[in-house]
Amino acid sequence: MIQWYVYLMNQKLALITGASSGIGFHLTKALLNKGYKVIGCSRRSEPLTQLEKQFPGNFIGLAGDVCDDQFQNQLLLKAKELGSLDLLINNAGVGYFTHSDEMPMSKVEQLIATNILSLTKLSIKAIPFLKQSK
Repeated sequence: MIQWYVYLMNQKLALITGASSGIGFHLTKALLNKGYKVIGCSRRSEPLTQLEKQFPGNFIGLAGDVCDDQFQNQLLLKAKELGSLDLLINNAGVGYFTHSDEMPMSKVEQLIATNILSLTKLSIKAIPFLKQSK
């Protein structure tokens, strides 16, 4: 019993954005298989629910938009509730495949907001949490 408690106290916590598909999904599963507890997020909730069923108690899925400051705060609050944040993987991203001069400015703004601004903001917000981890 004591060994299990020590394991839980030493279990590392990762936060992965874009955890529902592609590289983020595979990184999530790899870390879970290595014994990490993982908070994973994506815009789609269904894949997150499947991961929660597959890894009960070790995967916490939160659906939302990483561009939303309140959602970022929710992610970090969940990490704080679980102890300390040991690893942040900013994997969320969007892509539009067309010629630059044909892309609507709204798509350009969404690319910048998701692929640059959101990961920069979340990284800055997460630094104090990451510094506290051992």
